[in-house]
Amino acid sequence: VWIRDTDGDVVADLRSVFYEGDLSSTIDISTHPETGAIYVATRTGILRLWDRDDDGVSDDREKIVFFELKGNFLDNGCAGICFDENGDVIFGIGSILGEPYTLEGSDGTAYSDQGEGGNIWRCTIDGENLRRYATGVWNPFGICYTPEGHMFATDNDPGSRPPCRLHHVLENGDYGFQYRYG
Repeated sequence: VWIRDTDGDVVADLRSVFYEGDLSSTIDISTHPETGAIYVATRTGILRLWDRDDDGVSDDREKIVFFELKGNFLDNGCAGICFDENGDVIFGIGSILGEPYTLEGSDGTAYSDQGEGGNIWRCTIDGENLRRYATGVWNPFGICYTPEGHMFATDNDPGSRPPCRLHHVLENGDYGFQYRYG
């Protein structure tokens, strides 16, 4: 649903359905700062929605990252979408209870993992050149990229116990969580 202020009085006065379709376990949403495309993170991948004719309704739906998960765990899928200074997509995947998975970009680049911990990923706006950026997080549900080039991620700790963590994420960083250790 898209809620807008069309008359500039800082009160939403128009509500319309931007996209209606098969979305299951939607976890995060973000707007690309240059293209205006809407990126949606779900349990099973990243979608890109376009409003090409500027009528307030999505015209195209493209799945740019595909997530194959053998388990049926609905949390800790793709989340935390943001964009870096080049406009590349950054997102996270949680530990998914240690289940094996395969993550594939739109160009066929694929990574398989045994679900040892959550990871932060990076790809182009089209889902190409997918690569693991950092590892060892539990559930990176919030990721941001500052104008100065710093990346931060919020991460809730396992077992429903505090404290949650805030990571200053560095490329190839390992933040220590492995599912096998609880």
